[in-house]
Amino acid sequence: MQHSVFFISARKGYAKEGLLAEGYDVINPYRDKTLIGRIIREIWFQCGFSEKIWYTRIKKSFKYIIVQDPLVTKTYLKWLVNSQPTSIIHFIYGNQIGRAKHVKPKDIPKEINTWTFDQNDSKKYGINLHSSGGYSKSYIGKKNHILFDVFYVGADKGRGEFICDLERKMRQLGLKTKFIITADKKIARKKRYYSRPIPYSKVIEYNNSSKAILNIVLPNQIGATMRDFESIFNSIKLITNNNNIKNYDFYRAENVFILGERNLSELIDFLKTPFKPIEQVNLEKYTISALVDEIISSRTN
Repeated sequence: MQHSVFFISARKGYAKEGLLAEGYDVINPYRDKTLIGRIIREIWFQCGFSEKIWYTRIKKSFKYIIVQDPLVTKTYLKWLVNSQPTSIIHFIYGNQIGRAKHVKPKDIPKEINTWTFDQNDSKKYGINLHSSGGYSKSYIGKKNHILFDVFYVGADKGRGEFICDLERKMRQLGLKTKFIITADKKIARKKRYYSRPIPYSKVIEYNNSSKAILNIVLPNQIGATMRDFESIFNSIKLITNNNNIKNYDFYRAENVFILGERNLSELIDFLKTPFKPIEQVNLEKYTISALVDEIISSRTN
């Protein structure tokens, strides 16, 4: 099946590596290779010059093409539809709509099937909802000596102050934390609590050196995210403000601490108990292969 499915994604690092590890072909929609190249390309686009000279050529035909959301433009999607007339094209939002630099649903050509992981976005924009997570098994790490009670990594996205305050309260309880908050963009106003981004291999290492992973979702976001899947696949407890997590079949009260529903002081006892393993049959539902199978077998084709 991998050879009939082709991914187009501007994501780099672990996101691309995960797709390649699962056996899928993947290309960047644009030919620029560096930050300077991207800046020049974006200025070029803003000036209204032809975008096509920046597009990466697709040399083969595929039955299915899956496009991931970041940086892809309306013009690119129109070009893709015209240049690949025999392909069934799907566009997937990996971020809450409006929270990243991506095309809006109204601007996606009608020939393309549009998907989201978030139930609220699905209802709001009338687009398809997938239930699979898209996690690569290559992201599963090896258990390390426990160094931290709680680990967090993520971009600011307006939640930085809240996360810093939460870390302060956790430390007051005597918990050992490792929090990494990064800027939303490479060029952004520096804040005192910002850290440099770390490679995903280091994220996996920190996850497996911690008792729990913290996940703070954005307002009105209720879909499961990468942090949730890191928790269940790596058998690490989860602390989250997303109470909708209870509606997922991988939810176990022993593994998930929902902020706002329990007193923060209860974290101490929560972290003392072991993680309750998730059945393999449930884990398989949240892999990249499951995501691809769900999308290409849907009635939207």
